[in-house]
Amino acid sequence: MWCYVLRVPNDEANVTEIIGYGEDSCTYWVFRYGLPMLLEKLNDNSTSEECRIFYRPSLGRGGGIGEFDAILSTKKAIYLIESKWEHSEEYRRGRFTQGKHSVELKGNQIKTHTEFTRFLNGSAFQKKIGQNTRLYKNLKYLLAQLPLRGREIKSIILFFTQEAELGDSSIMLGKNTSEAFARLIPIAIPRDSRERRSEADAGLGFVKL
Repeated sequence: MWCYVLRVPNDEANVTEIIGYGEDSCTYWVFRYGLPMLLEKLNDNSTSEECRIFYRPSLGRGGGIGEFDAILSTKKAIYLIESKWEHSEEYRRGRFTQGKHSVELKGNQIKTHTEFTRFLNGSAFQKKIGQNTRLYKNLKYLLAQLPLRGREIKSIILFFTQEAELGDSSIMLGKNTSEAFARLIPIAIPRDSRERRSEADAGLGFVKL
């Protein structure tokens, strides 16, 4: 089987401009340009060089475990990440009480995090998985790449917003979500395209990658 190796040019000026849209692009953006900021919000003193990021890893839908928006591995913890933004269904159906808006994930999304946390802690898969299946191979690979070594496992939500400032107290985890997730972290997408960070003018959700 052939595969092609894509090499990143040394001169970023020669890289074609890519504009993404939505929460997936925001997730990529924060790891590409805002990792130190994210680590600070997580109170994690790891350096960027000590981190490893798995972007959109899949462990099968339906009869599988599910998909993550990202997994961030640092010297301190393993963060299982779900990303949402103001246009997400999980945000729109969240309750607004006492000046706070909540994000409520679906049951299968929560189960994805709780199941994989069990595997990282050494529990066996409850269903029989054929060793030749993609699910088995992906699961085996991820577990091998994420040894605990005394680290914590934390499920978190990254919430992307067009607001310039959104305090942690302005939005919160929904009731059911809070049972499985440690934190919700609001992240404002900068509008200054001169910083090669984003183009999110007028709240459209287009992000420069």
